[in-house]
Amino acid sequence: MELDALDRGILELLRRDARQSMRSLARQLRTTTPTVSARIRALEANGFLLGYRADVPDSVLGGRTVWALLHVAPAAAQAVAEAIGERSWVEEVHTLAGGRMLARLRLHDDGATMADVDALLSTLPGVASYEAHEAVAVRHAGGHAISDKAIRPRCHQCGRTIAGEALRATLGGRRHVFCCVVCRDTFKARFRKAVDAA
Repeated sequence: MELDALDRGILELLRRDARQSMRSLARQLRTTTPTVSARIRALEANGFLLGYRADVPDSVLGGRTVWALLHVAPAAAQAVAEAIGERSWVEEVHTLAGGRMLARLRLHDDGATMADVDALLSTLPGVASYEAHEAVAVRHAGGHAISDKAIRPRCHQCGRTIAGEALRATLGGRRHVFCCVVCRDTFKARFRKAVDAA
């Protein structure tokens, strides 16, 4: 799916405020409500719009944000990212250039501690060094414009960004995109198993 100016406009407006009505979006973009609704369904089905979320300050829920910067052997990068991502308190793992990774963790008073973070990061094979820092303040910047560059969807099975042509499958009336045949077939098998169990 190629994004046009209307698609980018919808994504930009939703990124600023995901609670806007279809009518409000249509009015701002000077189009019709059914057009906006159809475009949003297509953006969701093709992995460009992954969901809607509430951005709640950590302090409200008694949590705190920790950022971890890791220096990882390139051959171990995927295994390290998967091992870190298995923890419920890890929100995001980004693989950066130069053998580095950046992870955002959310720790709550009744859950994982900095000692747990250190225990995990210091024992992972392939991690040469790391730094973990608790955020003491946060400032949210205003919305940023979405560029005209192609936006790549994420695989509905593994979550990785799809660099080339995505594989597509329609299951349960929804379109899904995948990075490879293995992810597509794994997702299909899980979907069929869930349908059979229901």
